[in-house]
Amino acid sequence: MTALKAAYALPLDAQELELFKRCTGRENPPERPAKEVYFIVGRRGGKGRITAAKGVFLAAFQDYSKILAPGEEGLLPIIASDRDQAKIVLNYARDIFLQSPILKQMVLADDLTWEIPLNNRVTIRVLTCSKAAVRGYTLVGAVLEETAYWRVEGANPDLEIVRALRPGRLTTKGPLIVISTPYRRAGVLWTAYRQHWGRDGQVLVWVADSLTMNPTLDAAEIEEELKNDPEAAAAEYLAQFRSDLEDFLPMEAIEAVTIPGRYEILPLQGVRYLGFVDPSGGRADSAALAVAHAEGDRVILDLARRWPAPHDPAQVVGEMAGILKSYGLRRVTGDRYAGAWPEQEFRKHGITYAPAAKTKSDLYLEFLPLVLSGRVELLDLKQLSNELRALERRARSGGRDSVDHPARGQDDLANAVAGACSLAGTAAFRAIPRIRWI
Repeated sequence: MTALKAAYALPLDAQELELFKRCTGRENPPERPAKEVYFIVGRRGGKGRITAAKGVFLAAFQDYSKILAPGEEGLLPIIASDRDQAKIVLNYARDIFLQSPILKQMVLADDLTWEIPLNNRVTIRVLTCSKAAVRGYTLVGAVLEETAYWRVEGANPDLEIVRALRPGRLTTKGPLIVISTPYRRAGVLWTAYRQHWGRDGQVLVWVADSLTMNPTLDAAEIEEELKNDPEAAAAEYLAQFRSDLEDFLPMEAIEAVTIPGRYEILPLQGVRYLGFVDPSGGRADSAALAVAHAEGDRVILDLARRWPAPHDPAQVVGEMAGILKSYGLRRVTGDRYAGAWPEQEFRKHGITYAPAAKTKSDLYLEFLPLVLSGRVELLDLKQLSNELRALERRARSGGRDSVDHPARGQDDLANAVAGACSLAGTAAFRAIPRIRWI
């Protein structure tokens, strides 16, 4: 209640004011309703219920009749990483309407699976997590759920989606409501925290741990989680951004070495190609193959293909073998954690499968200077760009950093490309004339 009152600049009593100061870092309560609200709250802190209540208020208790033109409708979008997650907030909002005899009269449809149309020309609707899907609407506000974990249309699409949403709110002046458990120090949530937490203004950033927002939780269980994995649990329950994670590759660096309109390079005579494969059992993970070669001190990515799951692994290996042979290859390097079956399957097609001598993280770390120095030319493949942009670099004590895809993410194509380019980069390095110092 204190968080909601602060968002609307309602008076706070002494106890609420103390909580407000602790969660916002601000000394003075707002004098005007916030145009953007960022609730950075630990797990099980009631985030969905808060945003649903705020969304219902915006949709049902505001008068937009003087703002909406004839035939124009207002929209309150609910956006999450996928439609099912956004539907959780919609379900909270739906029950608020259906359990109130007065509010129920406003609902114009029986099927409320994905939207709640109201008789005041406003609709609450689940929208796809896409910058294109949110354009063109007159928005009375917007609810963005768990933005720190969005992984669509690139590594962090939240910035592009927020940019697309803001013009739709100009006429109604509806607020942007962003609510999420924090993750790594990147994206809209981190930017809002860094720029606005503890500062007065119409952007309100509210940060609270799980127990503050939901005292019914078991404190001992949370304490146990903090002992088992301090970094992860601090983000999940204490609402602290993780300090051990960062973006591995800047988007600008990837774009700088991507050749627009180049999707694949056919095999050429006299070129020494190198291939890398990320095999898959076919059930859950995709399989991927990449082929690259060196030209002087540069590395050229010639081919990068991906076979989404589910698929027949034996059939995919056969297709990979055919591609490798077209590039004159009878040997391919692959993920060393794939087990023995890739060696047997590739052998059936006359291809020697050599497990990689280096880990996936090491291959990524070797691939990094090729990109940052501009010594590699990548293909213009959206899937590849997305996977590279999503990679996370994690600090490890007493050793090299680890690089991997985020939770629930994938990097099969990126792994194959990094492997092929690293192999070709080693070949290019060996071919560079050495200066002999006297």
